[in-house]
Amino acid sequence: SYGLSDSIIIASVNKKTGEMKLTSIMRDTWVAIPGKKSKHKINSANAYGGPKLLMKTINENFDMNLTNYVFVDFVGFPYIIEKVGGVDIDITKTEMYYINVFVNDVPKRNYSKNTNFSRLRKYGENTHLTGMQALAYSRIRSTAGSDFKRTERQRNVLSSLFKKVKSQGGFNLISTATAVMPMVRTNVGVPDIISLGTKVLSSDFDNMKEFRIPMDGLYKSDKINGQAVLVPDLDKNKHALYDFIYGTEQTQSQNK
Repeated sequence: SYGLSDSIIIASVNKKTGEMKLTSIMRDTWVAIPGKKSKHKINSANAYGGPKLLMKTINENFDMNLTNYVFVDFVGFPYIIEKVGGVDIDITKTEMYYINVFVNDVPKRNYSKNTNFSRLRKYGENTHLTGMQALAYSRIRSTAGSDFKRTERQRNVLSSLFKKVKSQGGFNLISTATAVMPMVRTNVGVPDIISLGTKVLSSDFDNMKEFRIPMDGLYKSDKINGQAVLVPDLDKNKHALYDFIYGTEQTQSQNK
């Protein structure tokens, strides 16, 4: 069974250059879900029909053609981060506080006995995070910017994860991909992941581009059926998403 999507990120790769672009979709985006009579938050598509329905929802609302997915839950995520030796991210004092709150309160019974639940002891540039600390960082929404800032943190973790794998070389990509496969649900095979990963790791990660939809100014905050939602201008957002992924420069400076 699947639950609500805590994070929705489109990872698009230029197969010629290996350039990767990450686009977060705000989980409170109010959209039509195929097969449902009324609109819902986009994160509920995963609960209704898993990653395939979520992909179909994104495709139909934003004119995309997504066919591949990787689904990671809260239990598998820390394991993947630990497999590459943790990640290094710039952390503020406030973020350190919330990371430690989560690590202290997380239901430990859901994780294996060897899971590292240590608290973060310092903050600043290039702070090293364990898998559980990285998960906690990705979930913070109790700071300025709330959920908008949270999606940026999630992209930060992915970018740092890719940089870490790149620094460890091609051989480790194979062993890492093989090791983490049991911790994810995906319709992509290991050979395809390794082939695509090799191409991505040969590109310049310092120039990885990031984006978020709805874009600033292209949605309105509303309350529908007691829920706080983001009602997007679908036409303008899907054009902005297309431009970001396929080529024009006008949107690439926004919403990092």
